[in-house]
Amino acid sequence: PNEVPVLIEYAQTLESAGRMHEVSDVLKNLLAIENLDQDTKAQASARLFEIEQPKRIDTIVKAQAKMESEDFHGAIADLEPVSNWMPDYWKVWAMLSTLYNRVKRFGDAENAARRVLELFPSCGPAYYELASALFGQDRAEEAYQFLNQAIRARPQSADIALSLAMAAKQTGRTEEAHNLARQLREAAGPGNVEIEQMLAEIERP
Repeated sequence: PNEVPVLIEYAQTLESAGRMHEVSDVLKNLLAIENLDQDTKAQASARLFEIEQPKRIDTIVKAQAKMESEDFHGAIADLEPVSNWMPDYWKVWAMLSTLYNRVKRFGDAENAARRVLELFPSCGPAYYELASALFGQDRAEEAYQFLNQAIRARPQSADIALSLAMAAKQTGRTEEAHNLARQLREAAGPGNVEIEQMLAEIERP
């Protein structure tokens, strides 16, 4: 009953079988384990919230649709109340960090991204949003130093490495930026158009 990988797999199996009422109980048992790592806690808490609060999830789905149609302000208006109702739901903070950056509310974007990382330290996209928020506030050196520490803690994270490459370029560390871009391109392989566009921007003189 206290084996974390077994409980995670059990919850996934029950969910695949459509036995959602049992999934909640397993997730609660998982969250009751002492010294549960923060990443597992974040994922389990989020899934439990989604199962138990379907009406609030409907609000998030509608906000996602607005975000995709570039109604950023409308999506923010939908999501801010959810962040007050459920401050430990990392996914809403992740969406808000992206949205705030899109509308140039960089201070709010920074706070939202830091909240994501506090709840879910392995959330790679949050490092990118935090870096973007700091760039928007002319704090590129701070972003670089933060990401340098982050990559030491999580050396396998492509998201952090990409954000670090951007910060290196922003702070004039051109050779480091190019080296990171080359390593990322080799790791990503051909066909990843979005990554390729970002790497090309990093490598542009």
